[in-house]
Amino acid sequence: MHTLSNWGERTAQRLNNYLDNYQEYPGTTHTGILAPAKDMLRNDRDLRETGLVGADNFFHCKANYETAKRGFWGKTIGKTISTGRELWGIASGDPLADVRKDWHANQRGWNGAKEGLTLGQSCPTNPKSYVNPDDYEDIY
Repeated sequence: MHTLSNWGERTAQRLNNYLDNYQEYPGTTHTGILAPAKDMLRNDRDLRETGLVGADNFFHCKANYETAKRGFWGKTIGKTISTGRELWGIASGDPLADVRKDWHANQRGWNGAKEGLTLGQSCPTNPKSYVNPDDYEDIY
């Protein structure tokens, strides 16, 4: 696979523009499963609406970062939804390389929230930050 030297830069710029309008939710809530489930759904919708090639990992990371910031139940619901999504992907025939990339992005989100990092520190906008594109074929 031949990878362009500027691979991911256009996606990063568009995601940076997206984040210029990002408003973080008002912190930890005690709403049980509803708030983190809405975080996951909102990020899935945002991914689809941006239509950005290579943004999948960023939105996986961001969704899990946001749910984990909501405390124990947020992290638990986020992990449950993410695990279910990846298991569904495997059962549906998603390439294991894609599942592995998604899982890595999910972990970045959980770990960033746990370590008290900001969204920008936890979830980089450049797809190169998540994987080595030369390790995968036909993903971007």
